[in-house]
Amino acid sequence: MKRQTHFFQRYLPQIVIILCIIILLVMTLFPLVLLVFNSFKLYTDDPLQWPSDSNGNMFTTEGYALVWDYIKGNYVNSLVITFAVSIGTTLFGSMAGYAFAKYDFPFKNAIFIAILAFMMVPGLLTLISRYSLIVNIGLNDNIWGVILPQISASLPFATFLTRTFFQGLPKEMFEAARMDGISESKKFYSLVLPLSKPIIITLLVQTFVSQWNDYLWSRLVLQSEDLQTLPVVLVNLTDTLGPISYCIPFAGYVLSAIPLIIIFIFGNKKFIEGMTSGAFKM
Repeated sequence: MKRQTHFFQRYLPQIVIILCIIILLVMTLFPLVLLVFNSFKLYTDDPLQWPSDSNGNMFTTEGYALVWDYIKGNYVNSLVITFAVSIGTTLFGSMAGYAFAKYDFPFKNAIFIAILAFMMVPGLLTLISRYSLIVNIGLNDNIWGVILPQISASLPFATFLTRTFFQGLPKEMFEAARMDGISESKKFYSLVLPLSKPIIITLLVQTFVSQWNDYLWSRLVLQSEDLQTLPVVLVNLTDTLGPISYCIPFAGYVLSAIPLIIIFIFGNKKFIEGMTSGAFKM
């Protein structure tokens, strides 16, 4: 009896925590499982009906074939725009962060605070002015009209993130590189970036996920169907087929999640390391 009491006193908190984690995990995964489950069906309103095709086979991939023919061009558009925004934001943001971390120039702190101030401005407040600028310079209905403003909007956070991380790099390394006559560009690409993989990958993953899921700006700038991005097309497809069946749009959502899964699988270790490396400390 005493042994049982001692057991519960010692392990009850851990058991409660594990049960809570299991419940949260089930609540998180159930919608995803239901999404994948329903993507293998066609034309049914019952989300819990077992998937089968017209021949009685257990699963059918007809929905994937149909939706891929419809979205493949827009899929490529999203990949091109997302990679361009992610690489541009990471490159220019890290360069700006390096300048603020390792160089002294007039009004450096004031300029950095001004950049941080842009992080406090909601994107919706600048939506009309940004769109007017895009129209005036002739980038409306052009993928560059999506890419360039999105890079610009992401730079304040990218600069803040990389600058804080670069400040933690040892000063002796930069002094030794300066004494060896290494150029500033080579110092940045050969020393700083290799030592900053965690924060660089963290920034890449965050920007990739944010841009891949972007709907509003892409919908506003790109009117041509052949230029529209995947989220825009999937919303239109859901509105069209929703009254009939959600199974085909579900297949599209599963396909749209593949790049996010891939990038997180390959970058999750560095992503977690970057998130816990103290880069968010002022």
